[in-house]
Amino acid sequence: MMSYLGIKLIPNEKNFILTRQQKLLIFLFAGLTSFIVMSFSVNLPENMKVDLRHVIIIFLVHYFGPTFSIPITIFVSILRLYWGVNQASVLSAMAYILIGVVLPLLNKHLPDFINKCVTLIMYNTLFVIASGFNMYYLTGNILFSLNVFFLFLLVSTIVVVLEKLFVDDMIRNRQMYLNEKEYAKRDYLTGLLNMREFNKQWQLNQKNDAYYTTAFLMIDIDHFKQINDTYGHPNGNLVLQQLAMILRINAPDTEQIYRIGGEEFCLILTNCTANELNDLAEKVRAVVASKPFKLEEDNSVEVTVSIGLASTRNKDLKKLYRSADRCLYQAKDQGRNRVVALLA
Repeated sequence: MMSYLGIKLIPNEKNFILTRQQKLLIFLFAGLTSFIVMSFSVNLPENMKVDLRHVIIIFLVHYFGPTFSIPITIFVSILRLYWGVNQASVLSAMAYILIGVVLPLLNKHLPDFINKCVTLIMYNTLFVIASGFNMYYLTGNILFSLNVFFLFLLVSTIVVVLEKLFVDDMIRNRQMYLNEKEYAKRDYLTGLLNMREFNKQWQLNQKNDAYYTTAFLMIDIDHFKQINDTYGHPNGNLVLQQLAMILRINAPDTEQIYRIGGEEFCLILTNCTANELNDLAEKVRAVVASKPFKLEEDNSVEVTVSIGLASTRNKDLKKLYRSADRCLYQAKDQGRNRVVALLA
């Protein structure tokens, strides 16, 4: 349950930072699960208790690091005293705190080639060995301590392996979902964001008061049909991919470049001055025209683009789109390989 809830609390984004509330919830779930596990401990002589609360700490160390594992280790150690302050509980608390501090250091310095499952089993074994020493110290009975040690090691290892399989399956499913979500946003050929994302983004910009100006820089490849007809569609695709790379290199924000049609691209630019917008548009036009685009079989082709640029200080981005589109077609009508701008 802890693993399921922990993963569900992670935002469905590839790059994320846990909020303070999410961190607190993970800590509370880990603490509650530890309490439940300790409530069903196996009672042994000399007030000793055996349970699997250390498995929670192991997984927190491995997946979240010391930020979570050290506080929950201290919490679990104090919680052990709830069932009675005696020699067994004090030794157990001390052992948990010691290993709870050591494991994050091990986790940080272990070589990457060590299998993750092997790492978790190793952590589990360290916990069980520490418990075994405590057991022998308290009972003085080596045979009893060894019997409990090996049984505890077997059961806890099985639980760790099964939990690892469960967590990995959830992470794999989450990754598949994130990949599909990313694929749905992207144009398969160029890797740029697609028309669906373009429509979503300008609507978000329309609601964002932090943007005092918004501009659309629309780009269309001149005579692209002729390139396809002369050199074939595979070479046409190469031209599109190379133009996408030029835009990535020159755009101020690579996550604001969109392929919105066959040979048509658009950049959404915010809070830029008129000079900055003009300079960017001219730079893109000049870079495209400056050298041939590579094709198959060591061929190349000269490519130019027409650019329509429009900006606005209000939030009517539908009108802005139409203005940029008109500017683009004026650039086409005026002879291509040029920029036509209508700036606020």
